[in-house]
Amino acid sequence: MKPWSDEAREAFDAYCESRRGDLLAAGADPDEVFADWHAHIARETAGLPDASVGADDIRRLLARLDAPAEPAPAPAAPVAPSPAAPPRMPRLSRVAAVLVSIFGVALPLITLAVELATSMCAATFFDPLPSWVNGVLIALVPVANGLAVASLRRAGRPAWRAAGWLNGLAISVALFYALVFALLTPIAVFGILWFGLGFLPLAPLTSLICALALRLRLRRAAAADGLPPPAPVWKTLAAAIVLLGLAAAPRVVTLTGIQWAASEDAALRARGLRLLRNHGSEEELLRASYIRRQIQVDPWVWAFQLGTDPVPMERIREIYYRVTGRPFNAVKPPPLRGRRGAIFDEADWDFAQGGEAVAARVRGLSLAQSRIDGRIEAEAGVGYLEWTLVFRNDSPQQREARAQILLPPGASVSRLTLWINGEEREAAFGGRSQVREAYRNVVARRRDPVLVTTDGPDRILLQCFPVPPEGGQMKTRIGITCPLVVRDPGEGLLPMPRILERNFGAPGALQPSVWIDSDTAIADAGPLAIDRGAEGREARGELTTAALEDGLCVRVRRNRGAIASWARDDRDPASPVVVQQLVQPPAGPAAKRLAIVIDGSTHMREHTGELETILASLLRAGAELRVFFASDAVSTSVVDRASIPSLVAPKRYAGGCDNMAALVQAWDWASASGEGAVLWLHATQPFESDATESLLQRWQRRPDGPRIHACQFGGGPDRITDRLGVNPALRPVAPVAGPVADLAALGGPGSGGPTAPVWQWSKLPPGVPPPDGASPASAHLVRLWAADEIRRLAGDRSKGATDPAIALARTWQLVSAVSGAVVLETQEQYRQAGLKDIDPATAPDTIPEPMSALLALWGVALVFLGRGTVRVLRGPCVVPAGHR
Repeated sequence: MKPWSDEAREAFDAYCESRRGDLLAAGADPDEVFADWHAHIARETAGLPDASVGADDIRRLLARLDAPAEPAPAPAAPVAPSPAAPPRMPRLSRVAAVLVSIFGVALPLITLAVELATSMCAATFFDPLPSWVNGVLIALVPVANGLAVASLRRAGRPAWRAAGWLNGLAISVALFYALVFALLTPIAVFGILWFGLGFLPLAPLTSLICALALRLRLRRAAAADGLPPPAPVWKTLAAAIVLLGLAAAPRVVTLTGIQWAASEDAALRARGLRLLRNHGSEEELLRASYIRRQIQVDPWVWAFQLGTDPVPMERIREIYYRVTGRPFNAVKPPPLRGRRGAIFDEADWDFAQGGEAVAARVRGLSLAQSRIDGRIEAEAGVGYLEWTLVFRNDSPQQREARAQILLPPGASVSRLTLWINGEEREAAFGGRSQVREAYRNVVARRRDPVLVTTDGPDRILLQCFPVPPEGGQMKTRIGITCPLVVRDPGEGLLPMPRILERNFGAPGALQPSVWIDSDTAIADAGPLAIDRGAEGREARGELTTAALEDGLCVRVRRNRGAIASWARDDRDPASPVVVQQLVQPPAGPAAKRLAIVIDGSTHMREHTGELETILASLLRAGAELRVFFASDAVSTSVVDRASIPSLVAPKRYAGGCDNMAALVQAWDWASASGEGAVLWLHATQPFESDATESLLQRWQRRPDGPRIHACQFGGGPDRITDRLGVNPALRPVAPVAGPVADLAALGGPGSGGPTAPVWQWSKLPPGVPPPDGASPASAHLVRLWAADEIRRLAGDRSKGATDPAIALARTWQLVSAVSGAVVLETQEQYRQAGLKDIDPATAPDTIPEPMSALLALWGVALVFLGRGTVRVLRGPCVVPAGHR
């Protein structure tokens, strides 16, 4: 189209304005007729030889229309000078501009702001903003509509090309979200009457209507003004599809990988795990581990999940571990999207409340305070710890705090205390099912119980409910009686308890306080400071939560000749003596075959140096070694010195691996020899395996078969050991001083070498005195004997064998495989549950809190001050001379 001169535009505008009244009177749209005239003249002038269109050309072409080129003046009217040509009128009326500004600009902006601030749609139906790309595209819709209005209303048509392109993009994005919200549109119409919230789901539809109307105006204005037309819709639609597809790609890939990883087909399952590890979104996978809603409104998800069944949440949580190598509840729950909102809102419920699993982390629940107080009787080989935990709940509803705690080797919980209204309440001890049923009944009534039961070898499950909402706190204390670990008669080791799994957060600023006293000098306490002023018998300090969860061990000096200690059982009417002795167990037969199962999970990558050390030391023992590497598939290798670095190379570890298939193969290989053993080196195993029964069958059919020595690297739950730990064929290696030292203390599994000494307990007949040279000890020694006796009785499968075990646990107030501890709020609750709360005087010696100790010292000081005051008052009264 040829450009017009200014004189040509003025002539055309003057002619059009002169005909506007006639057209209005005829019922026509003047702007539409003018646009047609403009297009007609543009076609006519396209063939002219001149470079531009002049005023004479306009007048000549206008003369051909059904009207004179210039209006005839009225005959009677005086001749007046020609007025100046009026400015061109905009192609968008004021009313239309106001409507577009409301429904095409303001409403979508308000809707976007409300969703960003409240996550209303994401928490109720689906997430319309799964990524920042979606947010930017949605924000472009009101921007494009506003720019189009400005370009149509202002002279000079500002940002004309940008308005055309953005208008096409706005139509595409608004169409996409109008389809997504189509199911909500009928509901939204009725929702308008309720605080006007129904307008929010209608924002995509109203934006689409406004964008289409603006596009029609843009096309007419382009034709009328000789400007470039808006970009074709198909181009902008293709660009929007590409951008939305890229934004949805991580989610689609992740959901597709979940479907494949949950397949029964082993090949497809392995393919899904590889897809998720290489291209999946960890945040999307973690989100799927928490959100129970399976309703999907996203068209991309429809396309890729059409005809598939939803994957159960528990299966998704296992897939998260298989992909990342971490339990899903070992990391902070993800936000719904970006930095907005949390995965749980006020209406969400803790579905594992009152159950027997730690399960998912819950919003707002955290560990506010943590302290460990301990006392060590080094010569007697006994330790006692009290762990005080304070939970805080910032959510608007009551929460249950749950944690799996690893105790020191051979330890038992001997005390449980709950603070109710500032008053200490001691626990009742009873049968495992009895105390759990009492806890569930009280939880259902939303009262104040705390429950402790065993949860595997040297593991307990702690449950506290309810932690009050809105910043409320709940305080509990666990008393732990434990034997010292003695690997050299000249020293004793006391590992601190640690949390393996929890459903609450632990703020980075939290610093658990630890204070340990000993009756002998403390040789080493890790990061704790040893008080040399107290003859080195105190170690204390504040640690990070991570340091405590990684493991802490206190080492004390002891007399090498102190191999026996004793205490009286004052709860037996005959008051017999209980003796604890340190004995050296006989060395087992050397294994001809040693199968080594190495977990291929990501966490083991950090321990390649330790693995090389262990393999090298085992190689020197002379047994036939074979490594079974447990990855997505089991690989076997013969061990020699040259192959050790490649067997444990960091590149071999990925995700979280199921070790059961490798354990079964290792057991089969080791059992082919008359004397074989299995060493299992593994990281956390938060899920049971589908092949557990296969290994149990081998143990039951061949009870004299190879033993499996399980050594865990790092923290975290171990569901396989929890499931198999009751079987004597599985021998977990107690975590004390690190895997290398712990395995060396065993003399090397299957090596036939000397092992570390162990404690043995026995009760002497009434009236028999303690042996000569034995050190006297506190009642905790009797508790250790009782715990050992309970384990022996619980292992007896004969009918009624557990009854004396439960009775002994009640007498000495111990948590065991057949007993538990629960604190209830009222005596009526104890009566209904058939339980009896203990006499506080029979609880283990309380380690005073700092405030209690201070008050005690202050009381003693007042007594002495009081006595001095009495003596002064009873003495002679002397009055100064000036006051007589």
